[in-house]
Amino acid sequence: MTFSNSSSVGRAAPPLVSVIMPTHDRPAELRIAIQSVLEQSHENWELIVVNDGGGDVSSVISLANDSSRIHYIHLARSRGAAAARNVGLSLAQGEYVTYLDDDDWYDAQHLRVLVQQLEQSNASVAYTDSRRVVEQRDQTRPGKPYVPCGVQEPYHSTPFSRDGFLVNNYIPILCVMHRRDCLDAVGMFDENLPVLEDWELWIRMSRRFDFVHIPEVTCSVRWRTDGTTTTTKRRREHWLAAKVIQDRYASEVAGRQDLLQAQATLLASLKAGSEAHPPRCSLLVAFDSHTLHLRQVIEAAVLGSRGFACELVLAGCGDIAEHQIWLESLSGDVQILRLEAATSVARAWQEAAARARGEYIVLLPSDAIVRPGWMDHLVGPAEGGASIVGAKLLDADGRVRRAGGSFRPATCQFEAADEGAAPWRDDLRGCRTVEALGAQPILMKRMLFEKLGGLRVDLEPDAAIAELSARCGGRVVLAGQSVAYQARTSTGHGEKRSVVPPATCESQPLIDVGGLRKRAGEALKAEDLSTAEALLLDIESAEPDDAESWVIWGVLHMQRGEFAEAERRFRGVAERGGDEIKGGTGVAIALGGMGKTEEAWDHLQPLADRFPNEADILHAVFRTGVALGKFDGLRERLEPYVDGSPEDDDMRFALATVCVRLGDAKAASHHYTRLQQRAPDYAGLDELAARLTGAGHTPERGRSLG
Repeated sequence: MTFSNSSSVGRAAPPLVSVIMPTHDRPAELRIAIQSVLEQSHENWELIVVNDGGGDVSSVISLANDSSRIHYIHLARSRGAAAARNVGLSLAQGEYVTYLDDDDWYDAQHLRVLVQQLEQSNASVAYTDSRRVVEQRDQTRPGKPYVPCGVQEPYHSTPFSRDGFLVNNYIPILCVMHRRDCLDAVGMFDENLPVLEDWELWIRMSRRFDFVHIPEVTCSVRWRTDGTTTTTKRRREHWLAAKVIQDRYASEVAGRQDLLQAQATLLASLKAGSEAHPPRCSLLVAFDSHTLHLRQVIEAAVLGSRGFACELVLAGCGDIAEHQIWLESLSGDVQILRLEAATSVARAWQEAAARARGEYIVLLPSDAIVRPGWMDHLVGPAEGGASIVGAKLLDADGRVRRAGGSFRPATCQFEAADEGAAPWRDDLRGCRTVEALGAQPILMKRMLFEKLGGLRVDLEPDAAIAELSARCGGRVVLAGQSVAYQARTSTGHGEKRSVVPPATCESQPLIDVGGLRKRAGEALKAEDLSTAEALLLDIESAEPDDAESWVIWGVLHMQRGEFAEAERRFRGVAERGGDEIKGGTGVAIALGGMGKTEEAWDHLQPLADRFPNEADILHAVFRTGVALGKFDGLRERLEPYVDGSPEDDDMRFALATVCVRLGDAKAASHHYTRLQQRAPDYAGLDELAARLTGAGHTPERGRSLG
């Protein structure tokens, strides 16, 4: 079934609404959210649930999915709410789109009220009001469940104001419904924002479209008194994101003192709230007189730790005047400790740790540049029980500079075990326990660091960290992913400085992406799916938008029967500048795997129009058309191709079978004869001859049947 995006004039059925629902480890709340969609009085909807790297909730989905209107995608790793929503939007088929977080719920009339408003007004965006349900733990009941203790209704009821969006987000995301094609005009959610991504999207939409306010409460949001609500526990990220958004649209408030004052008040409030909640991680950077890469190191660390509330503490004795203005612009994000001359790196880390407030501390060398998502690979093993977690540090040529090793107490030296190795080597791919770590980025609990007395400040950085990890008394783990590289390398004649571009460097790739792709493809052919996935994850850690690997991802998901995720991957190929033909045919095959054969056919037609001579597309068209019985359409596609490519025996055979199904035995006989002359041993000739005989023609080899 396909759905039209045409206007409502003469509409025979109510429009399809796509509900986008990200979820992460809240199965009980998810059940309630899904049930609220099932109970909608507007019944023409689809629900797209995107599991953002959390525990599997397929059982929750399957229990509710009796009408097959719920589509479930499980991302391999957490990518944040914005990315999860974008995945859902890439699959949405509805004329209208709305959103629901997994801990909120709709009233039964919610979709109907919004759809009626949009249909009657011909507006592009509409929003209702919500109520806030306050919850607290019931200390008297087993498990101490959350129970309602109050209701604020309406929670928000604010008329539409373009200027208002420049100050604050006054519309909860679940209140909004918009036409799907609004996103074609303004783009999707900004995945670089860890929070407030909906506010930033509403600002963009409000520049192009009017929002219609419906002053009716139609949905509910939760707020918990113990500080576990997202807006409470992630105050620091809200403050930082608000600063980014205000800076992005600063030109629109220039000279507007009323708006500027309102923005300043919001930031002050968010900052005060963030200071009451310590950061999750403290990034500790020791700097010296060599500060060439300092800004690059800090920017990569802060931007790459999206999703984690972090603070930055710099300590050292070097001259950082060239970075002073930039560092001061990070006021509140960073502490700078200037120490006396000749301070060791270990002492600088020790001083920085004394100022740290985070649950975890990360010792970050001043020349280690991390990749996006790096924090996930360190925090994950730590939450799994590791005492200290280290990242593989790669050199500029993509080889291992520092990974696991050992500490020699007699000489106070760290001996690296894997220097020069390829980071994708089999024994280095997964997380593994090691004896000691060197001066690569390492993460550990701040309380453990303090309990151990910190670092020996008389040792060199490698030895100081190795000595600490060797005596921690717990498990020392090397992260499986290669998440950091060294911005300067050592030659045999002193230090050679080289500013290495971020992880997508083409001249000096951090890893052999082409080689990894080849190995992943070979693993797929051998049906070794786990190896293929590990290789693809290594590519993704360095080049997440490598279009060719997205094709391989799509094939991997197809082999696992994960057709929705395969479709997402194949759709992403063209968006990343990849092969439109591979991506487009992959989408059609994935749709076919989900039983959406008609959609697959519709998807292939514009591709076949653009690439009428591409055999891969025509093969996909043939398979889909046969399944749907669209033989007239197939003949129109195949005949021009076969006339122009008479050597393509497979396509000629396909055309002959289409002619048989259409009852044109004469044309089929003609193609049979051409096949017999070109390839007398072609595997399908006997079958084709039998079909022709059944149609009243008795073909004979060696003579024309036409």
